[in-house]
Amino acid sequence: MISCCSSLSQDLSKVIPLGMFWTKRWHLVSGCTPVSAGCENCWMRREARLRCGHPYASIRALHEDLLTEAGQWNGTVRFNAQLLEVPLHSRVPQIFAIWSDLFHESVSDADIDRAMAVVLACRVFSNRPHRFVAPTKRSSRQRRYFSSRKPAELLQAWAKAGNEFIFCKAPEISFSEQVMGLCYGPADSMGRILKDHGEWGYIEKLFPLPNLIGCVTTENQQAVDKRIPDFLKTPFRTRLVLAEPLLGAISLLGSKDLVHGVLAGGESGNSARPSHPDWFRQLRDQCGHDDLPFFFKAWGEWLPHGQEVMNSLLLPNDLPAASWYRWQDGNRSIKVGKRGAGRLLDGQEHNDLPVVI
Repeated sequence: MISCCSSLSQDLSKVIPLGMFWTKRWHLVSGCTPVSAGCENCWMRREARLRCGHPYASIRALHEDLLTEAGQWNGTVRFNAQLLEVPLHSRVPQIFAIWSDLFHESVSDADIDRAMAVVLACRVFSNRPHRFVAPTKRSSRQRRYFSSRKPAELLQAWAKAGNEFIFCKAPEISFSEQVMGLCYGPADSMGRILKDHGEWGYIEKLFPLPNLIGCVTTENQQAVDKRIPDFLKTPFRTRLVLAEPLLGAISLLGSKDLVHGVLAGGESGNSARPSHPDWFRQLRDQCGHDDLPFFFKAWGEWLPHGQEVMNSLLLPNDLPAASWYRWQDGNRSIKVGKRGAGRLLDGQEHNDLPVVI
């Protein structure tokens, strides 16, 4: 793993042992609606239930009025425009994870434009060297958003959206003018244009956005078959596949030249479903064969029987029957909790990430 600077490397070293690959959360979207089996025990829904009565009004406002009395999403999805400027207030390099799903059908293209304006600003301004990850299960909407307009049109839309709240050091220059100035052509160290391509004619340095990491979640092969084709056709410089919660064996064969890393993990929460250890081993071995970075996040609540020895975990002799899950092949998993299960796969941590992270 190679990071962009020492301070970001230090922050990553703190979160990687927790199974995280991002350093800050950017809560741009509140609420969601389920689209597949991976949504059944949504951790954000559990969080909304816990925080809708939070004593701090700013936190409570992000989670209020999102759930039914039964604790399910009620269909409300809000874009939190008041948080748009959060990354712009930090000079310390971060990897921001955008939650919830920015490409939900209820989030307008105009709101996504504003989010992308911030990502663009963090590429344009050298003192805001942040990177962004936007996990989604809605790869078709994501592809439509990035493909329905020409690249130069997208850059212009993002720059124009940023005029509302992104300000340059020279007050007489708008953000869109600053961005347009970078799109005339390559420049020398003095900022002089070496070859003039005309307005918005030179976009190679800004599109696809170098600091935006594409990320699609795939919990089983059905999700892979549905989401990966759209994902691979979406213009990203870096693509991550997030296999979490892993609910079945998956194959990513044929994707190695377009996918730059795989992250996998089990499910957490009281109602978590177990993951078979062979599902992770197969992914690990696929990545090894294709020379792809593989990051094992965590087992989740359930630990395969036998792995507890490698984790130096002592199990009580009187575990209730509900704490055991027997697989058809004779393997068993034990519900020991996320902390007890840990993140060792066959006794080894897997922390490989693409060099851009």
